[in-house]
Amino acid sequence: MTKGEYKLNYIILIAARLVSPFLIFVNPLLAVLFMIVFDAFDGLYAARGGIKSIEYQHIDKTLDLVWYTITFALVILDPRFYIFRELLALLYAYRLFGFFVFLKTHQRKLFLLFANFYENVFILILIGVIVPQLSFLIEPPFLVPMFALVIMLKLIQEYIAHFVTGSIMERYFDVEMKWAK
Repeated sequence: MTKGEYKLNYIILIAARLVSPFLIFVNPLLAVLFMIVFDAFDGLYAARGGIKSIEYQHIDKTLDLVWYTITFALVILDPRFYIFRELLALLYAYRLFGFFVFLKTHQRKLFLLFANFYENVFILILIGVIVPQLSFLIEPPFLVPMFALVIMLKLIQEYIAHFVTGSIMERYFDVEMKWAK
């Protein structure tokens, strides 16, 4: 693909990341799947499309915030999330604070301090809420160990993403990002 084609695909991925969160109200698992896939690959298209890393980070984190906000609307509107609302509100506010700290400092490493526990805990709860066979994941005695596992895995992922040299795509998929200067 040419640089222009990568950039066009990046723009399409941005549009997809703006529209697909609304699927959460129709098909929550499909919305989660789309958001994970789009978020995983948009950086590659941005880099190869000539976008600067810092520009990409601002766009990516803003699109993440749109996703979190729409998922939080589901948490507020859907009574099945009632017992988890306060926890998710706290995690959402924590991530929101970290987002604004990042915008002010441009220090990606702060995302280890302000790790995205909200999205991962939300996905765990969502699975437990909408898949009856997996509801035990969000009930005692599994609830606390599952939250602990999700948080530990997220900290490992944030460490790899923001502290280990090279992106996850570069390290594990042998894909060179080539950010614009």
